[in-house]
Amino acid sequence: MSSEFDRVVLWFEHDLYDQLQLLQVLDWFATHPRAEGMLLLVQAEDYIGRQEREAVERLAATAVPVTQAQLELAARAWGAFRQPTPEAWAHLLEEHTAALPCLRSAVVRMLEELPGADGLSRTERQRLATIEAAESITALGLFAAVQKQEDAQFMGDWSFWRLLDQLALAEEPLVAGLEAAPFQNSDLDLAKTYLTSRLALTSLGKAVLAGGADWTEHHTVDCWWGGTHLTEDTAVALGSSNRGTNPRGSLSDDTGVLVQLTRPERFVRRSISNSSPSSGSSSFSGTMLEPSEGAWSGS
Repeated sequence: MSSEFDRVVLWFEHDLYDQLQLLQVLDWFATHPRAEGMLLLVQAEDYIGRQEREAVERLAATAVPVTQAQLELAARAWGAFRQPTPEAWAHLLEEHTAALPCLRSAVVRMLEELPGADGLSRTERQRLATIEAAESITALGLFAAVQKQEDAQFMGDWSFWRLLDQLALAEEPLVAGLEAAPFQNSDLDLAKTYLTSRLALTSLGKAVLAGGADWTEHHTVDCWWGGTHLTEDTAVALGSSNRGTNPRGSLSDDTGVLVQLTRPERFVRRSISNSSPSSGSSSFSGTMLEPSEGAWSGS
């Protein structure tokens, strides 16, 4: 961040993508402090790019100085996100996070990107469920439909296509009918073919969505969830302790959370409670499996 500017105003939206960026930026400012009142935050609860000029001007008037409490919370949260296991991130739900009012929902949404008992993340599950429910849907139509299922949309189209490619191009795919994959924006004809492809679930896709198969057993697991490297050996699974997920695969307020590993014998159980300290209402409680010594060393 350039030191040429005495006054910095941060503008961020409420969705997961923006909240992660906000944490990273505030973490930097926590160790590069500005003069009092020279670092300000505009926290929008809607999408700034969709606002009319008058609405943006009203937002500008809401800029307030970033507090020490916000800097400290952001530093803890960014550090938790970068950890090699998800426990510290989940434990943010036990903290008072009102200093960053959109953080709590972002923590929950990020947790939902851990694979569930079916091996799918919430995003993947939403795609398969939407394809199955539609008599006929294009790749472009799928993107629009899945976006509507998010309380706060955070994924752009190119990221969406990359993840769709993974479901369709795996050795044992879950999605059929995706033409001209992987997505190529440099060729307009291929891009049009891709976006207008009519999608369907494979037999494996139907089985995984129905809970009769585990996606992690049918493809190579090699991706990053924050600082956690998910592989066949160290994959983390997010499930509910009382099967209280709603139809779109998100965690409901009365659902427990279970984080488990593909090597459960190397983990020790302990209970966690993610009740909101401020309200006392339970939004995330259950059991978490914590790595025992050396569990993530690959030994």
